[in-house]
Amino acid sequence: MHIIIHIILIFALLIIAVQSQGGGGGGEGGGGGGRSGSSQNYINPCLTIECEIAVFVSKIVDVLLAAAAIIWAIRTRIRQCTGGRPPVDNTVFINQNSLKNVNFQNNPFMDGIWSSRYYQYNKWHTSHQLSLLFNRYSYQVSGGGTDEIGSYIIDGIFCMRTFRMCLAKVYLVGT
Repeated sequence: MHIIIHIILIFALLIIAVQSQGGGGGGEGGGGGGRSGSSQNYINPCLTIECEIAVFVSKIVDVLLAAAAIIWAIRTRIRQCTGGRPPVDNTVFINQNSLKNVNFQNNPFMDGIWSSRYYQYNKWHTSHQLSLLFNRYSYQVSGGGTDEIGSYIIDGIFCMRTFRMCLAKVYLVGT
């Protein structure tokens, strides 16, 4: 990760250094009327407007590519730091408003067999059916099931006001 950032910075500095014009130097002519610069003659490689436009477009493309690389590096670092954990605490999540498309006449938190899916490691995982039990006094969820990885137990919380729940899956050793 650090190597990528260093390469991007070195690349940006090289672009700036190569495309910057030389300064200083004694100059030519008298009374400040001559061209200042180094002892070598500067030859402009672009003599047409099409060439100038191509150079300008290539500079814009370089900046966009560098910006995309920086954004990608930042997103990758954030994913590494969070370790796949959600950005908010479970208690905060279940108390957020989520009352869209809700049928208030039915209680969604019924004990029984449930199906679920989750997104991890850049792909969706469909779980086999799992059993959930809801404790309406402590607002706790418990249960378990089996999927392609092994057997697991479920612990979590739910909220009757927002109709949200958060579950934590822990796999059993040896399955």
